[in-house]
Amino acid sequence: EAVYYYHPLLSEVEIEPDIVHVYCTPLQAMRLIQGYCFPTGERFTMSCIGIRGVSCDMTAWPYVKQDINGTFLCLGARGISNWEEEYVGFGMPMFKFEEVVVGMEKSMKGFPYKIFPKSIVHERTLRQ
Repeated sequence: EAVYYYHPLLSEVEIEPDIVHVYCTPLQAMRLIQGYCFPTGERFTMSCIGIRGVSCDMTAWPYVKQDINGTFLCLGARGISNWEEEYVGFGMPMFKFEEVVVGMEKSMKGFPYKIFPKSIVHERTLRQ
């Protein structure tokens, strides 16, 4: 068992995590939330306090509630991990992560929109 275990390739991890952390840009967060909402049509809500972004918002809250939660991270998380201001974080139980991935795949049609602002991320998305 592990309290916290990081590995960039989930397929190489021999334990199933209780909680999955996702660090992403707001554009990627939008897609993640769409994937979360797609199966049910319910709105995504998050609870954060601006401090303890990883320990509380991304780990304890999702574990206790058994649901996804988002955070704008905190000074400690950003300072220790060198996460710049353009990143946000999400924590969710493994079963929710799997549901989000399926929802993202099913809700992908039409993305990116033709009127989506031009950006490096947009250009990369178009090439994929």
